[in-house]
Amino acid sequence: MAEDRYITQHIVLGMGQLMKMKMVDEKAYPGFGSILSKAVAYLDAWLVKDYYNELKGKDHAYLPLHYLYARSYMNSKNTTTDFTRARDYYLKKIRSEWKVFEPYQLAQTALVLNRNGYGDEARKVITLLNQRAQHSNELGMYWANNKSGWWWYQSPIETQALLIEAFDEVANDAKAVEEMKIWLLKNKQTNDWKTTKATAAACYALLMKGTNLLSDAKEPDITIGNHNLSDFRKADAIREAGAGYEKVIISAKDIKPEMAKVEVKNNNQTVAWGALYWQYFEQLDKITPSKTGIKIKK
Repeated sequence: MAEDRYITQHIVLGMGQLMKMKMVDEKAYPGFGSILSKAVAYLDAWLVKDYYNELKGKDHAYLPLHYLYARSYMNSKNTTTDFTRARDYYLKKIRSEWKVFEPYQLAQTALVLNRNGYGDEARKVITLLNQRAQHSNELGMYWANNKSGWWWYQSPIETQALLIEAFDEVANDAKAVEEMKIWLLKNKQTNDWKTTKATAAACYALLMKGTNLLSDAKEPDITIGNHNLSDFRKADAIREAGAGYEKVIISAKDIKPEMAKVEVKNNNQTVAWGALYWQYFEQLDKITPSKTGIKIKK
């Protein structure tokens, strides 16, 4: 079948990230290096084509930037005149145009510049992103214009994952990274991450950047009135593996007015979610209409 330049760049990016994390066993995958070298050579040639086409007035949108980002994980050198000229041209282009980029391209630009010796300019990109960011106790740190679209670079989940990598690597901003993780997790709480590409990007950002989510497994301290939650827990109580979910039932005769006050302390560095609900029963003939926005008659 016909080759696809973008998908090749995407695969090379994934292979580069695996190499950076030192997760490639050459003995287990003897053809890994050979495949990667051929793919990089193919993409290098495409960048040269982009360069000469652009000199003729044909714009290639954001594909060259995506290439530079994927290529920034590689240590392989290409010193040919045409390639050097093309790479320098596109590095100069993003240095002059990044102020009008959207968050996805800004994150890639910051990483590309930082890895190519332009650290000061990369930090300026992060400063612009900081100025445009929004903050919320519930949603963390996010960007209002990070929205879905038809194009391959308009994926909110992948964009947020990229931004996490940029803030972690370029700015070393641990606080911002943890705030941005909240937005990613919140989008998974009652939803899904839409695509396999987005899910892989989100997992990479959550597990490889900032605090390790999987290592934080301490129980929260939950106090109900003057009692600890464990006072009401049955001896044979079973908690759900992974999520830690458990259901604790307190009978009516044990409920006291002071138990209306519930305190929760998260003993981990990472975000946690929980829920508290009060369920009660009454004879149907004693139920009266409630004065709320919704009226129900039975």
